[in-house]
Amino acid sequence: MTVKRSAMTLWVAFSLGLFMAASADATVREWLMERAGLDPDLVGSAPSVRLRGMGDVGLAVPDESNELNAHDFGGNVAGLLADADGWVVESWMGSSKLAGTLPTLSSERSYGNAGTQITQRSDSRALGVEVNWTYFETDHSPGDWARVRGPLMSGILNQRFGDFTLGAIVGRESENESRHSDDYFSLQHSQSRWIGQVGAVFNRAGWQGAAGWDFERGAVEGTSVDPGRFHEDTFEWSRPVDRFSVALLLPAGQAVEGGVRASFMDRKGGEICEVSWSAESPENPSHVNYSAEDITTFHETETDTDLQTRWRLHLGGGMILGLEAGMETWEIEVVEGTNYKGSQRSGAWTRDVQRGGAALSQRLLDRRLLVAIQAVGLRADLEASDELGRTEQTMEGAKATAGIEYFYREDLAFRSGFYLSSVDRDTDAPLSISNGHGFHLGMSWLPRGGTIQVHGAVSQSWEEPEDNTAPDVEDQDETSFLVGMRLLL
Repeated sequence: MTVKRSAMTLWVAFSLGLFMAASADATVREWLMERAGLDPDLVGSAPSVRLRGMGDVGLAVPDESNELNAHDFGGNVAGLLADADGWVVESWMGSSKLAGTLPTLSSERSYGNAGTQITQRSDSRALGVEVNWTYFETDHSPGDWARVRGPLMSGILNQRFGDFTLGAIVGRESENESRHSDDYFSLQHSQSRWIGQVGAVFNRAGWQGAAGWDFERGAVEGTSVDPGRFHEDTFEWSRPVDRFSVALLLPAGQAVEGGVRASFMDRKGGEICEVSWSAESPENPSHVNYSAEDITTFHETETDTDLQTRWRLHLGGGMILGLEAGMETWEIEVVEGTNYKGSQRSGAWTRDVQRGGAALSQRLLDRRLLVAIQAVGLRADLEASDELGRTEQTMEGAKATAGIEYFYREDLAFRSGFYLSSVDRDTDAPLSISNGHGFHLGMSWLPRGGTIQVHGAVSQSWEEPEDNTAPDVEDQDETSFLVGMRLLL
């Protein structure tokens, strides 16, 4: 498997992924999305359609899918029991299509997912199942394309023991990919992996403490063939993940709610390949058929540390102030096997990110109207060392969003949001600034007192270079939709 991963590749990916959450991209779909500058968590489970219709101003807007508790903020499965009561059935479906152009290259990227989660809660136990199907597709002109899709099926259990709640979620994810390049290969792969978390939540004196261990186990298996079928690789790419997380939270119900969380990810993987060269290959100087098995093409070591704090201050009169701050350190090193050269993946990369944000929301007109404004900023220091040499880069970005929600009737709400953004992909380089803007629209139908909820949201965004002569800043146009239904039984 030969995938070019130069400093420029990561430069583009990390720059475009300005507001990307920290993620361990274990599946190929996640790996490709991150390197295309897209947050893999955009196709995660149970998204908030309501907040999407307002422009994702969730910092100062409480929402069922974005609460400051052990489950939503702390990311701990053991917090599911306290998240709601009774039977909850939630379904969602969303898709996004992004077109990008550079002076010498055009591309299209599509991604999305559909899923259903069914949860039953009692006083001391919660049981649930979830099915989530995701996809990612990309087309680069001329002649490069990739298709990745597959389902994740999970089972969930929570059990309370006094002040402790233990929880687990275990799922099986399958994935299939086809990738093609006119220059050097066509690739088919399949992956089936176990993914899950074991967690615990402790409640004492109004505070919550949470700890969890996430795991991902599985290998990518596939075949890479050059256009003339002179050269064929079969490979097994192992990418195991272990992540440990802790959180301390002051849950809702008081004038101040919020908390801090930390996660630490470790991955040690690599690829084993079987190589076959045809005697007719113009790149085979021996002019005899050649094959070799159990070749280690590369080893990879990846670590990630992510710290975040988020707070909401209920100021009275329907006003909420939201604050957040965070930092992330990510490192990866890829070393080629001693018996193999040419993986084109050898090198080391680091990323240090600082991010922060503030938001304010206010309810008006007898609480029928909700108005929110939010601003977030980010700074990232990137270093890359590979076969092309060593590069350093600092990028900075900011995004400001305004959103509204208006209840026309008790069972009918309309939403809208608008944002402006600016990203300087390299603060030391000229012609590296891009500016963006976009709008969101949404609505909800809430019959039977909200026990049935039907939500929908659409959005359109644009990003373009500040200077039209910039050679490496992509002009982007993205359209997306998201629909969801929630039943409280």
